[in-house]
Amino acid sequence: MISVLASRAALVLALTFLVFGPAHADSDRPNLRTISVSGVGSVAAAPDLASITVGVTTTAETAGAALDANNARAAKVFAFLRASGVAPADMQSTNISVSPQFRPRRGNEPVAPEIIGYTVRNNVQITVRDLERFGAVLDGIVDAGANQVQGIRFDIAERGEMEKKATAAAVRDAAARAETIAEAADIRVGPVISINAGGVGPAPRPFLARAAVAEAVPVATGELTVRAQVSVIYAIR
Repeated sequence: MISVLASRAALVLALTFLVFGPAHADSDRPNLRTISVSGVGSVAAAPDLASITVGVTTTAETAGAALDANNARAAKVFAFLRASGVAPADMQSTNISVSPQFRPRRGNEPVAPEIIGYTVRNNVQITVRDLERFGAVLDGIVDAGANQVQGIRFDIAERGEMEKKATAAAVRDAAARAETIAEAADIRVGPVISINAGGVGPAPRPFLARAAVAEAVPVATGELTVRAQVSVIYAIR
């Protein structure tokens, strides 16, 4: 009986050793000390292109007449854009709609809605890559037949390069913050353990600083800023 109990005890000890290992194994491994910092970087530049949505709206008694009138005016707008050097790839129709117009009801008259005409809308998004002529192009579009202008947005063609520079600046900022903390704590910064990019994006409000040269419509293009943020974990020596 004693030998059986001893065998069971030995088996339990063996299983415990296999599962948990030596009790002092974790105590021999030093804890890794780290510094966690975040860095931000930004790069500003003047925009070199502009996107705008223009629309041609026409109304007539019949849908066919409204559509014919709209096609004629839109054709003039496209012809002007091509003559102004806007590439076909920089012109894209975003919405074409035909909707009926109803006679307003008088009071509570119990009559079915009466169609009195139709409205056709053709919206086109264009990109102008020569900002020196943007004002003149905008003015010419209206003269050619566009009667709606909306959504002017300035951008930079080589945005990828700005994003790279902003990210590099954010990493340098994180390194400087880590050195400041280490100096104050009387420690030394070790190698990088991990870097997490927090995203890259434009500033929410571009600062309007300068006016583009234009023959007709004055346009303030301003300055665009691309910002980047990173989180970095450094080891402590």
